Amino acid sequence: MLVLEGCRESQISLVLLPARFLGPVFVLTQLAGVAAGAQFTSSDPPGSAQTRPVSINSGRDLAGYFMDASGNYHGFLRLANGTITTFDYAPKQGCCTFATGINAADQIVGNYYGPNNIQYDFLREPDGSITTIDLNTPATPIPGQTALSGINASGTVAGTYYLNGGATGFVRTHDGTITTFQVPGAYATVPTSINNAADTAGYFNGPTGQPGFIRTAEGTFQTFGVQGQAWLDQPVALNDAGTAVV
Repeated sequence: MLVLEGCRESQISLVLLPARFLGPVFVLTQLAGVAAGAQFTSSDPPGSAQTRPVSINSGRDLAGYFMDASGNYHGFLRLANGTITTFDYAPKQGCCTFATGINAADQIVGNYYGPNNIQYDFLREPDGSITTIDLNTPATPIPGQTALSGINASGTVAGTYYLNGGATGFVRTHDGTITTFQVPGAYATVPTSINNAADTAGYFNGPTGQPGFIRTAEGTFQTFGVQGQAWLDQPVALNDAGTAVV
């Protein structure tokens, strides 16, 4: 795992999109070079054979998961000072913990597998305690398997549930209120990020491939695709200014 700090520019193509839509405008920016003084830090959890950082917060703490030599997956939290904490959560005698999102308070959401490879969701608090987020109960009737992808400062989480070959996006507020959504015309909608305004970004499957989308908390959608660059159509982050990085 490499952490790049002190960087204003990197050699990567970004698509920047306003979430509060003032018009169908996006900017494709090609950044060249790495800022002087930027530092790469190599850091991996103990016992890692392969490390994947997934989410970083405003304090530069990051969360992700790693695979050990036996092929098992574990979650980790790396603080900005370099301290790494690994964790596992398998209360249903399952295996494989995947951290997928972190907020400014270091709350972490993710997924783990229980018996029969059924996927469950969890919330890890800053004190290290972990609980299952059960989204398939009479009070929160999300059918099928779910996968959380992000959490914002208020504890609202975003994710996807899978049923009968399809995928539907949802947000769940701290009080348990769930809103599901599907990009119009899509048969699979996968949010990958949520900001503090509860806007979400992600991608969807439709007749033209896997374009990206941004959905405001009010339910307004904007979809987009970069012509000739299909791999650029999937946002990986959405900040509080409403800018998606693709």
